[in-house]
Amino acid sequence: MAFEAVLTFPNYHPLINRELSIKGRAYIHNCGLCEVYSDIYEAANYFARIVDDKHFPIRFDYLIATIWAKSSTKEQIVDCFGYHVDQWPGNPDVTAWSINNGIYTHADRALKELTCGDTLIVLGEEEQYRRTTKSLEDYLSTRPKISGFIGFEPLEELKL
Repeated sequence: MAFEAVLTFPNYHPLINRELSIKGRAYIHNCGLCEVYSDIYEAANYFARIVDDKHFPIRFDYLIATIWAKSSTKEQIVDCFGYHVDQWPGNPDVTAWSINNGIYTHADRALKELTCGDTLIVLGEEEQYRRTTKSLEDYLSTRPKISGFIGFEPLEELKL
């Protein structure tokens, strides 16, 4: 897999100088990273800007997202998966959408790819791990160990 970093929120991150208003995790994929974003910090700040500026038309308890880009078109993409859990740990309902260059696109609006295989592996590992935790707060206080990452350290600890 080719993920460079992970960001857990709403924790405050010196990297983005603020706390995000939503809960969840965002993974930064290396696809298009150097060609479109200057580095992981720019990708993380792009994510923070768009999720703080968006009023999602979908209600969710927490979000798992992947941040990546298309080198050929310079398109900045965030694949979003909003989870709603009636009773923890339960079997959550998941809604998927993308934010392409800051524009919200729901999965049912167009026949297009939903995400990549790397993201599906992460989503599966996250869900397996989530089911071992006591609550959303417990789940977000730590993260699963997912093998095959290039960098995989919390962004606030990265030294580039």
